[in-house]
Amino acid sequence: MGVSRTFKTPLSIYLAFRGWFVANVPVVPGIDLPSDVFDLPPGRVIGLTSDPARLADLRRVREQRLGGATGDYADPQSVRREVAYALQLFHEQQWPVVEVTNKPIEESASEILALVRQQDGASTR
Repeated sequence: MGVSRTFKTPLSIYLAFRGWFVANVPVVPGIDLPSDVFDLPPGRVIGLTSDPARLADLRRVREQRLGGATGDYADPQSVRREVAYALQLFHEQQWPVVEVTNKPIEESASEILALVRQQDGASTR
């Protein structure tokens, strides 16, 4: 899970193609997360984060492709607040976090799988 433009969809597709069951959950301030995520073991929910300045750039490009500004979507201060909100949520829930800034999908996916496997190992002890 993560805020917009943290590569949730490509990572979900990549992991699903490799045989993992995944969910793609957006984190949007002011919108409740699905209650099911709170019932999952902490190591099965992975937070994705990225550098806010880079996210603002990606969102600006997306806005242009969609035909113009859409509120605060690409505003650097708003993006910083969204990322901070998501990180606070991840910390409160003790969900591991993967930093995806400038990483290829394969590298981020490897980090996610390592975290899941680590959690699986810890839960069998």
